[in-house]
Amino acid sequence: MVCNFLTGVPSAPGKVVATRNTKSSVFVQWETPKHLKSLMGYYIDGRVVGAKEWFPCNHKPFRHNRFVVHGLIPGESYVFRVQAVNIFGLSEESQESSPIAVEPALATPSTPYGITMLSCDGSSMTLAWKSPKHCGGSKVNAYYIDKRDADTLVWKEVNLAAVTERICTVDNLTEGIFYEFRIQAGNLAGVGLPSAPSAPMKCDAWTMEQPGPAYDLSFSEVRGDSLVILWKAPIYTGANAVTGYFVDMAEKGSSEFVTLNGEPVSHHYLQVTGLQEGNSYVFRVRAVNSNGVGKPSELSEPVCAKALPGTTEIVAGVDEENGDVFLSFEACEICETSKFVWSKNYKPIGDCPRATVSAKGRT
Repeated sequence: MVCNFLTGVPSAPGKVVATRNTKSSVFVQWETPKHLKSLMGYYIDGRVVGAKEWFPCNHKPFRHNRFVVHGLIPGESYVFRVQAVNIFGLSEESQESSPIAVEPALATPSTPYGITMLSCDGSSMTLAWKSPKHCGGSKVNAYYIDKRDADTLVWKEVNLAAVTERICTVDNLTEGIFYEFRIQAGNLAGVGLPSAPSAPMKCDAWTMEQPGPAYDLSFSEVRGDSLVILWKAPIYTGANAVTGYFVDMAEKGSSEFVTLNGEPVSHHYLQVTGLQEGNSYVFRVRAVNSNGVGKPSELSEPVCAKALPGTTEIVAGVDEENGDVFLSFEACEICETSKFVWSKNYKPIGDCPRATVSAKGRT
């Protein structure tokens, strides 16, 4: 430091702090050098955590001590350093910032939606709903439900303790009364706004012999001509156990559904082929028991038959060092709420003495 001061170059900038900005940028700030010496500006460098090479974030001196670094890879972690410059040259490098994952700045989640009834026994209703479309950059870990009689304006809390799953049984209801529900989602940043009220739901005991609706429809392996649809079993099974499912599909905006399987499938997934790339589709699922076909599920969200840019397939190989067989997958885009789930027949693989799972970055 003393040598730099005597030779005329600025001293090194002080503490460097990087904070989240958007899913592909980071906001970097630093303390001004103690000895400015006709400061011309700063150069900012970045480095992927685990890599050796630094890359320049700007190509001419930047006058302010805060800078937004764009073009970063979502899900990767970076560190940053800063140098000051004047007519005599560059200062020493600052200390590195703490590592930061490239994620959007934290915010509360948007509203849940798609509130639907899965079962009713005359004094309680089991409800399900869809995740907020925007999680706020942090995993949604709490839901709070309010209820009201459909002919009143007063909302009452259903649960004081957070519900962590997107399903809840509301007790102490009055048979024959219509109820409305609304839901708030919470994450590390706090609790978001309440959803729009549900449609009025009558508290009448279900007595039909056929199953209630399947729920929680989701998609996997979406490609240009195919996808896999998954769902959860009905809460209300009817007079007998559920034996299978029919899956119906329609193009987005159409009411003309086509049943995709001639015979009911016994598992909770179906691979759908023959799609037109770029077209969007909606799906519904109907459970079957020995008494017939039950109520259809709520419609899925529209899904476009198109793979995400950069999508890769699973790679299989043999480790040259130890001879282990491996499966490897590199995600084209991840965020803080992403997680790798390895599954067999779409059931997560639990602890297994013959297999180990590791995740590093996007792989």
